[in-house]
Amino acid sequence: MELAPILAKSRNSAFTRWWMNIGLHWMVPFNRPHGFRVVPMPEGGIRVEIPNWRINRNHIKGIHACCLATAAEYCSGLALMEHLDPKRYRIIMKSLAMDYHYQAKAKAHAEFAPSASEFDELILRPLRSGEPVLYTAEVPLHDVSGNHLATGRTSPGRSRIGVKCARKSESANSAHPNKPQSGFHLRLFALQPVGRRTICAHLRNLRMFSCRQAHYPRRSAKYAVSP
Repeated sequence: MELAPILAKSRNSAFTRWWMNIGLHWMVPFNRPHGFRVVPMPEGGIRVEIPNWRINRNHIKGIHACCLATAAEYCSGLALMEHLDPKRYRIIMKSLAMDYHYQAKAKAHAEFAPSASEFDELILRPLRSGEPVLYTAEVPLHDVSGNHLATGRTSPGRSRIGVKCARKSESANSAHPNKPQSGFHLRLFALQPVGRRTICAHLRNLRMFSCRQAHYPRRSAKYAVSP
């Protein structure tokens, strides 16, 4: 999945944003239940929207602190990967720190937009010299009312992937030209109406299972109690 051109195209296309989020949920299964929605900002940077769903809430019906931390890490990583070649560089998070300022009781979002001069000076120049880079990204989180909920500080380290591995993958692809290339493929399935026979078959199987449970009940464990 070529992330940089997809993010650039999704700034002006709602359809591209839709299937990009489907692809990101498939690539990062941990974020799928939280319902994060990635929206690239027109002026640059990434915005991650956090829905106020029940699965994201804590015991006092506010958005969980770990959910906000996950959105901050997700936002900073996407914003940096938009400007880095994933075939040459790899992002590995070293530390994550959160400062919470306000209780999240509504829909929230995280935003991170590194400036071009900062990105070139602190990241690209050291990477050209072949050294690993440690960069701290500060991600603010706000709700729909403008309340400053939290501030996340992630420190992802970047390392260069060896050219030897890249050449090995190129030689493997040349040796097998008919082998499908890796990437994201979106499949659409048409829903078909369920017939009467299918419903009757499911009910019959359910009835047989219920009868089996009635004739052969599960034995309960017995424990001896000493006086």
